[in-house]
Amino acid sequence: MPTAHTALRGLRTVSLLALGGFSSAACTRIQVLRHSAQQRSMSDPVRKRPKPRLLARVVNALTSFSKSHTGLVCNLAFILGLTWVFLFPAVCVTTGEAKMRGTYMSENSLSAGYTPSTFGRAEIEAAHARDDLFRSIALQATSVADYNTLLTEQLEKDLKLAGLEVYTKTFDDIDGDGVNVWGILRGNRASGTESMVLATSFADISPTKGRDPSGLSFLVTFVEHLASAKWLAKDIVFLITSSSLQRSQGLGVGLHRWLEAYHASLDESILHVGRIRAGLILDMQGGNYSSLAVPLPGINGGLPNLDMFNLWAQQWGRRGAPLRSKHGTHSLILPAANANDDAFSRLFFSVQTPLAGLGDNFRLYADRATNILRFMYQLAFAPSGTHAHFLRYNIDAMTLEPTTQYDPSRTWGLPMGASRSNSGFSTVLLAQTLEDVLHSMSNLEERLHQSFYFYFLANEKNFVSIDEYIFSLGILLSPCPIIALVLMSRGQVDFVAGASFVMTAALSTVAGLFAITSVQITTDAGPLYIGAAAICVLLVLHPMLTKALRTAGRSVAELQESIRAVVLILVFFSHMSCGLLNFPLALFSALAHVPVMIANGSHALVGKVLASGALILCSPPAILAAQIALTGGDSTFSGAVEQYLTEWVTYGSIPFAFFTVVVLPLQLTTLSMLWLR
Repeated sequence: MPTAHTALRGLRTVSLLALGGFSSAACTRIQVLRHSAQQRSMSDPVRKRPKPRLLARVVNALTSFSKSHTGLVCNLAFILGLTWVFLFPAVCVTTGEAKMRGTYMSENSLSAGYTPSTFGRAEIEAAHARDDLFRSIALQATSVADYNTLLTEQLEKDLKLAGLEVYTKTFDDIDGDGVNVWGILRGNRASGTESMVLATSFADISPTKGRDPSGLSFLVTFVEHLASAKWLAKDIVFLITSSSLQRSQGLGVGLHRWLEAYHASLDESILHVGRIRAGLILDMQGGNYSSLAVPLPGINGGLPNLDMFNLWAQQWGRRGAPLRSKHGTHSLILPAANANDDAFSRLFFSVQTPLAGLGDNFRLYADRATNILRFMYQLAFAPSGTHAHFLRYNIDAMTLEPTTQYDPSRTWGLPMGASRSNSGFSTVLLAQTLEDVLHSMSNLEERLHQSFYFYFLANEKNFVSIDEYIFSLGILLSPCPIIALVLMSRGQVDFVAGASFVMTAALSTVAGLFAITSVQITTDAGPLYIGAAAICVLLVLHPMLTKALRTAGRSVAELQESIRAVVLILVFFSHMSCGLLNFPLALFSALAHVPVMIANGSHALVGKVLASGALILCSPPAILAAQIALTGGDSTFSGAVEQYLTEWVTYGSIPFAFFTVVVLPLQLTTLSMLWLR
């Protein structure tokens, strides 16, 4: 055994020595080959560096082409982005479909219609009787405060008789003290941790009797009907406010105050309604209604989950207002209460006659484009209903607004069909659909989350989602970073000098904001103070800053290149950031400013005059004047400014801040750059 063990040890030693020798020889050989390859590379200039990859070569070629043809590339990019926007009503580019995307239910739990509704004409007659009672109270009242007090007492009595827990709270309204009344209906299957809100206003009581009752009487009767529901798995909060639900009269300040108190205060009467999962606001005065409007856009691009609207459209059609019937294809859900006679509808009718001979497809395109444009306008500038207050707190909500407008010749973006002879609207249909929607939302074990929160609706059957429209904004804004990179490649950009001029314009805007907050805007002279303050600061600081920079050795050309590069970068990032929150606002602003940014590099007098004129035409005052002319009505310039300011301070609406803090400083900076001497 020792002999065998010794032999094995010797064999192992010989093997290791052999392998070690082989490894040393192999390493030496590799080093020799590597040294030879390096010598050949140094002697052969062609093989000094490897060829770039295909992607790198493409990028280099595009960069060189952009430097030599900057104007062409920027114009093509702008046209491409604009073309994509115009394709929204026709095709879906991201999915490759030659049609618009159709709406669909993403949440499987939203299944309604299992139980028939017993709400009928008897309940409507009870609502009419309650309307007569409320009108008699209005005749007894000697003032608005007295009317609110008497009506509050009557509502407390009615809601307590229906089995609700009733609470009241006063708040500061626009024209005095207001009052909120709310009752909590406990669901038979509810755990007390979740709730849904039904809301309306005192102002919905019509002074005269019509075929349909007021929203206040209707909802009180409807809540009495719900008190006997066995399926209710969430609590119902019935909220009534004394403030008007119209935007021109405060947009339901009472609802805003109630939600603010719910999320911020320690008031026990508000806290024990549980987590709010959904809200439905009924804005209906008594009258004779023909259609139902369901406006969706809220504040700062806020929208309810698309499944919530899909659920309402589905049940509204199933209950008796079909989208497709023996009369043809027709839509009875309007995008706005005045949708049949607003500026967008007039635009559609103006192009309807020229398109009549081109076929139904062109008319269908114009119809959808008009609806999308209206939707984008509401989303950019104007909350379309008081449900916007709920959307600010991530509560899915909609405003239901019956309207007397009805046009049987309109299909509202749906395929062509024979017009309907009647509207098919009724308050019984409204109540039954409302019950179906509440039943479906009551079944949910979590908040809506599977469908879209960023979209545009062409009608209740077709939509444009964020994964389609956000790319168009990026392409449309791409000329700004392209031009900025080209300017930086020339080596004449001084970001300190450019940023100094931007700060000058920003200080001018701050002075304007100070003026607008210190001057009471009750006449059209108010905006003049704003503009005068901004211009005065600009006229004082601009020569001083120009002289300081010139003393530092900067030429006029270098200052212009620096300012232009900084402005282009700020335009791109500010509009893309705004587009993620409020795409239409960023799009409308980009459509006005990107062409100016592309063309304002001219040093000729004519070019400067044209660029200055274009900047003035797309300035915030000009945009506001165009908006007033577009929407019509009795609004004045000062009234519109005051309204936007109030909505910014009260509700956080960003159009005023975006145009005054972002757009106006960039425009003042660009004007300063154009006329540097």
